[in-house]
Amino acid sequence: MVQAYKETKLIEDNDDIEFTGFFLDGTGRKIIASHIEIKEPSKTDLADSLKFIAEVSKYYQERLDLLSTSIIWGVVAPISFILKSIGSFLKWLHFWGFTNASKSSTGKIILAIDGHHNDSRYVLNISNIDTIARLGEAIGKTTFPKLVDEVAFGETLKFMINQLKSAIENKILRTKFMSSKSGTATDIPSLSPLIMTSNPPPPFYDSAYMRRVIERSFSQSESHKEDEQIAIEFKELLRINLDRLKHLGDFRNWFVIKNQHLILDDKKLTAMELGKKILIAAYEYAGLSMPDWFDKFLPENQLEESLSDNKVDVKRAFEAYITNSFDRFLPLWRTENPELAGTKLPTETSTRLTKLLDSNRLPDIKRHKTDKDTIIIYNGILEELYRLGVTKDQLPNLGHWLTTWKLNILEILLAIRS
Repeated sequence: MVQAYKETKLIEDNDDIEFTGFFLDGTGRKIIASHIEIKEPSKTDLADSLKFIAEVSKYYQERLDLLSTSIIWGVVAPISFILKSIGSFLKWLHFWGFTNASKSSTGKIILAIDGHHNDSRYVLNISNIDTIARLGEAIGKTTFPKLVDEVAFGETLKFMINQLKSAIENKILRTKFMSSKSGTATDIPSLSPLIMTSNPPPPFYDSAYMRRVIERSFSQSESHKEDEQIAIEFKELLRINLDRLKHLGDFRNWFVIKNQHLILDDKKLTAMELGKKILIAAYEYAGLSMPDWFDKFLPENQLEESLSDNKVDVKRAFEAYITNSFDRFLPLWRTENPELAGTKLPTETSTRLTKLLDSNRLPDIKRHKTDKDTIIIYNGILEELYRLGVTKDQLPNLGHWLTTWKLNILEILLAIRS
């Protein structure tokens, strides 16, 4: 019946999508550009875009890995929703540190690739994503990236971290009913990858968040007063020339539609590797040599650093737990055995732990009744460690301690000795 209506022109297929950006069609084998004009770019215009990148690189001489990562990330960002659809994802950017160090300016360079650097729909602040509904509004309409300034996760916004983690990796942010009378739910997609900036650091304690972002700390040496000559020059260069970058975005749009197999077939490529391939094609198309510094990338070891920092925090709290317990029972031991009064007491935390275990003084760590070489650690240890500064994000349960941190009793002793 439907086919008959099609043949008689009573109905027709409509591939339009209400969102802006790049999507897969119903078959999953074709990329659709929604509300984007696709046209073959002028080689002259594209060359001008790439020459601007060379001009701006003067202000990134000691941090070309930052500029390289930002440009390549900006090239691939609008197709990140497609990558999610085929089993990959693009990490979001989190720039943090001193003010006036070019965090937001670098973000605007990325937005300028698609001409969005002066568009208030793409330049946001924390108030635009401080609730689940607002986050959905911010990232649920276009696959093009957005800049969000002043993203500080204090106690009141801690709950949003989990939402961001989900948004980075998943296609759907949340599902909602459009009205109280609606019997069906509508999915709110997670389309826009974000460039987030902040003065405070990102939540290093949350290893799952750190695994999903590329973070970069902006030091005091990168900060310049607004009246310094280098700051004036950089600001003026961006004010006059950022529009030139849009030809690079136009090339990417055209290239993606003309070379869909590159995105859909080679699933071994990471998102950033794909972005670099598109950028290489842009330089070749414009007849220019690609600078060697595009081989530089910001390190993506945020997960390892986060795990390391968390492990240090847990270790310090555990040492404090042992020291405090030892000091509490020391007067009792001296009363029970007066000879200890003049004896040099152990200073190593591992020896103090052994003394506490042999004396059966720890309610949460015990030796096994029959097998003295086996140590039993009870859940009550968590409350002690929380009291000493470890957060529940760092250490949600005892199994997390013993498996994720691999801190069985032998490794605890070795870690403390070191």
